[in-house]
Amino acid sequence: GLETPTNLAVQGRYVYALGSSGPRLEIAYISDPANPRHVSATLLTLALPTDIVVVGSYAYITSYNSNGVEIVNISNPLSPGLRDTITDTNDTALPQPRTIVVHGKYAYVGAAGGVEVLDVSNPWDIKHVAAIFDNADTLLDAPQALILQGNRLYVASENSDGVEVLDISGLDVPAANIGSLAAGSLDVWQGANIAGALNVAS
Repeated sequence: GLETPTNLAVQGRYVYALGSSGPRLEIAYISDPANPRHVSATLLTLALPTDIVVVGSYAYITSYNSNGVEIVNISNPLSPGLRDTITDTNDTALPQPRTIVVHGKYAYVGAAGGVEVLDVSNPWDIKHVAAIFDNADTLLDAPQALILQGNRLYVASENSDGVEVLDISGLDVPAANIGSLAAGSLDVWQGANIAGALNVAS
């Protein structure tokens, strides 16, 4: 059975519950709410799971004690499988995460130090994208809840006694042909092929 449950998510006819003992992910079949049936239980890699979001075939789980996030494949509820984990480093904002939302290829994580943005487009390889750390100008100390609406991320922070609104809009284009481009700054993560001249002003 599930010991010390900490959170849960529902998708379709299944409920996905986290238990801090183990820790574990418990899956139950709830087509008949009066008679839920155990389907499977899987040990998690990271300790003290705090929040879970289920999107499609994957469950995204935050870990308070391990300062990280793990992804579990739930396409087969009888045999869920771990895909990848990521834990806090000097570049990330993942200490003691408590809440997570997922939209498209990105996961937004509320943790003790602020908000972490992860690229989860490849469940086998979670990547750090950006970290917004709490400072004198923000209300991001210990986020407890995240709500994503359009290009705005609303963050309720316990220790800051307030709500922070973050603009997460941007341009994410896998491929494009552009006649001209004006940009204040340009970051290239992989390669750049340039036909013709490249003029860079200092």
